[in-house]
Amino acid sequence: EGVVDDTLDIDRTAFRVGRSAPRRADPGAPPWIRVTLWAVTMLGLLGGLTSLTIGRVVRAGPDMATGQFAPQAITKQRLTMNQWLSLLFVMTVMGACFLAVRSMDLRVDEQENQAQIERYVAGNYRTITGTTGGFHAVVAIVSTLTGQSRKEDIRLLVLLISGATMLVFWWLLTSVDPQVATVRTLQFVFFPLLFPFWFLIYSDVFALMLLLLAVLALTLRRFHVTGMLMIVSLVVRQTYIVWMALLGLWTVIVNVAEPLRSLVTRGASFGIGAGLFLLFVIVNGGVAV
Repeated sequence: EGVVDDTLDIDRTAFRVGRSAPRRADPGAPPWIRVTLWAVTMLGLLGGLTSLTIGRVVRAGPDMATGQFAPQAITKQRLTMNQWLSLLFVMTVMGACFLAVRSMDLRVDEQENQAQIERYVAGNYRTITGTTGGFHAVVAIVSTLTGQSRKEDIRLLVLLISGATMLVFWWLLTSVDPQVATVRTLQFVFFPLLFPFWFLIYSDVFALMLLLLAVLALTLRRFHVTGMLMIVSLVVRQTYIVWMALLGLWTVIVNVAEPLRSLVTRGASFGIGAGLFLLFVIVNGGVAV
């Protein structure tokens, strides 16, 4: 297995190196490096899941379910002047950035995603991307209904999805800690690693919106809705199986004081999602399509 910095010279339709790609010998790596990286990854994953879960025990424990864990009635709150100004600022920046990038050439994986969307619109359902086609199918449906499938139109749709994602994030924070909701939403919107994806034809933002909706449903104690949203998110990005596992564990912690039958019932959707994911991996021969 070679070490690849980018897929620029990879023919991902035929799954081989392009003819024009430069050839050089693969120096390989000592076996201990692979073992070490695997061990560090697993420790980081388990440590992260454990710390996040323990950090929520106070809020999400069975004795606190009707108190700190339950969201506040945000429908009765009015936006303050600072919140209105923050909203205007975000809309102005997002609008200016969208106008600046809407007509630029497709970037990196945008080419693959655009090609996949065009295939779905044309009735060709063969998937050529590494991710499952949930995002591409949704965009293809909207493009078919509106008759607009240019990159500018799809980028506008992505921007609308991005706006909905920001709104869900603010809604979630407001239901948990309204005093910091505005500041943290601004940090979320302008997070450098995430900001470019608000405007590009990528599946990341759509999957993130589904994840945030799932977390919001969990705070509302809609456990089956949470599980179903996570199943849908797996249709968009398979890697979200990690988040489904985390929310499933969170569901168990919230309901740990309930009878076993009730606990199993409330976590059933997560079990169904895990089973479907396992079936997909077996049939597909791996995680990547």
